[in-house]
Amino acid sequence: MAEEKRKPWSGRFKGAPHALATEFNASISLDWRLFRHDIRGSIAHAKALERAGILKKGERAKILKGLRSVEKEIASGGFRFTPDMEDIHMAIEKRLT
Repeated sequence: MAEEKRKPWSGRFKGAPHALATEFNASISLDWRLFRHDIRGSIAHAKALERAGILKKGERAKILKGLRSVEKEIASGGFRFTPDMEDIHMAIEKRLT
């Protein structure tokens, strides 16, 4: 089966969530402060995936470089957070990919 890109609300829902629901579910306005911790966890995860043979060394290096770049962008104030990002992990993942 071909893997398809899905929007967060695809599947049993036919439309996008109401703006109020998106705003209600979003914690990004508070948890953005955790960006350094989230990035450290993602770095550790990428290293573990390499040790497990799931990522190649070059793939891990690209991910780490990207995560460090996102960290600098957030720290410098150059990253714009929006409610559709939901939480800090989703925001970092979206920016990284």
